[in-house]
Amino acid sequence: MQVSAFAGLLIGVLIVGYAAGDMLLDLYDVTVILLVVGGGIAVSLVSDGLRPMLGAIGAARYVFAAGGDQPRKLIGRVVTYAKTARNEGVLSLEHHVSSEPNPFLQAGIQLTVDGTERPLIMDILKAELNFCTERNADNERVLERLGLHWASFGGIGCLMALVQGGGMVAAVLPLLHGVLLYVLVGGAFARKLARHYAEQRLLFQMSIEGVMAIQAGDSPQLIRHKLAVFVSPKDRPTVNEIEMTEPLPRSTPVTPDITSEEVEGYVEQGRERIIGAVCEAIDQSDRELEECKEAMAFLNRVERGEFSTMALLVTLGPELHQVAMEALQHPVEPQTALIDREILEHVLLKRELDFESLNELEDRQIQMLLSEIDYRDALIALKGASTAARDKILSNMSERVRGAITEELSFVHFSPHDVLGAQTRTVRELHRMLGSVLKE
Repeated sequence: MQVSAFAGLLIGVLIVGYAAGDMLLDLYDVTVILLVVGGGIAVSLVSDGLRPMLGAIGAARYVFAAGGDQPRKLIGRVVTYAKTARNEGVLSLEHHVSSEPNPFLQAGIQLTVDGTERPLIMDILKAELNFCTERNADNERVLERLGLHWASFGGIGCLMALVQGGGMVAAVLPLLHGVLLYVLVGGAFARKLARHYAEQRLLFQMSIEGVMAIQAGDSPQLIRHKLAVFVSPKDRPTVNEIEMTEPLPRSTPVTPDITSEEVEGYVEQGRERIIGAVCEAIDQSDRELEECKEAMAFLNRVERGEFSTMALLVTLGPELHQVAMEALQHPVEPQTALIDREILEHVLLKRELDFESLNELEDRQIQMLLSEIDYRDALIALKGASTAARDKILSNMSERVRGAITEELSFVHFSPHDVLGAQTRTVRELHRMLGSVLKE
């Protein structure tokens, strides 16, 4: 029970009683109370109907109800779900979602576990939020109007007393009851209910953001930041509180790292398929003959062993890179693609780079690269990096991000193909940065 609401109502009644003094007993008149209270309820039945009025009166319990769910607690639970989902997979939340106290968050996580598409989850949750907001607003309006009806019948009672020739006390008494009921009950309850519903909407919006982040596979630390912006700084959970939040019980073992030798072996196994697919795509290209000659010359150098297959992958443009990766994963007929200018840029750079060569870069260059690449690409690429390259990259991250990635690396599941794709995208971004430097 909220002591403040009960105390405020009691104090208001006591102040009125103290101010009335010896006239307190004279204020009690059954006829007047029946006129004001009964008349206000009667008008509310006419204007709003029985079910909405009963719903509003039932919702008035939230004026005195305890605080319930809090943003700080919600953030902690969502981060716990995120840790578990990253470690065990989203499906592992199925056994824990039934104990979630927030029904809105429970519904969102259940949709995620069921494999519902991201746009559909968003549509369902937002539709529920919108209709819930409308229902809540209707309860507020009914209580507000009930208070106004009481005040109106207080005025009617005042006019009736004057028409009947009553004195000033008899005329003002019903008006006093009507105004008091509006101020202390109808209007006050409606505004307190509006505040309760506003806090509820905030929790709903945080739940939507949390569910979408879990569904997208965001890191727990990033989710904490996303949800923390919804509340004031003093109400946000500290980093230590979040770090103390343990994931739900897991059922799968820690996953091993993918060695750089495994990635290199995976690439070399498909070397011939990659070169053949890229050559065929260049042959089918409608680019200028000179560009095709330069691109084929670079491919010939790869075939002679002057450059590694990894170097070829990281220099290909988006279309040719897609052709090469598909040929590596599935030995099928390559698709037609256009020659990208990045091949020619690499020919001009005359420098062979792969993911392991990031260990030779300066710290400032590593930091610039990390600011340009996707967080998930960095995570996947590090899963198959050598110890030296991993330590070099992690040392250029903040302590908090480094701790989060190190923890996730023990649990995430990726194939050599995933690691290769992330590493080539990372080195391609490095090529772009080096090319920009050379042009300057």
